[in-house]
Amino acid sequence: FSFGVDVRYPVYQYFYAGLIGRYSEYSYYGYNYSLAMDYEAFASFTEIAGLIGVWYPLGVLQPYAGFGLAYIAGYGEYLDDYGDVLDSCDWSGLPFGFEVGIDYQFSGKFFAGVRYSRFSGYITSDSGYYDSDYTGSGLMVRFGMVF
Repeated sequence: FSFGVDVRYPVYQYFYAGLIGRYSEYSYYGYNYSLAMDYEAFASFTEIAGLIGVWYPLGVLQPYAGFGLAYIAGYGEYLDDYGDVLDSCDWSGLPFGFEVGIDYQFSGKFFAGVRYSRFSGYITSDSGYYDSDYTGSGLMVRFGMVF
């Protein structure tokens, strides 16, 4: 589950600056070998990314590619088979990433497009025990208006 907001601003003829805000939730099952028990984990992440890239118009099509840096903050809980909390933690980090995509401009100021973004990096937990690699990917379908 994930949702977000995406804003672009032209900086110079073929360059743009962008901002992405995204919230995601995950759940998964695992096995804790030190406690010899199954567990279920829930995690939520908020990501804010700044981007810079190239946006080159080819008629009504506008392909783009960019790179960026994100700040990510997250929270997670680990539950046993009975729903009791085994542990919880907070995460934060600064993953790097990229995006690629294409827009189609129609009817003057309206556009539709698709974008793929991926940010990866190391995130640290408040306890130090759950420090982890992080990878967040998103495929967005975009509809909007050009100002």
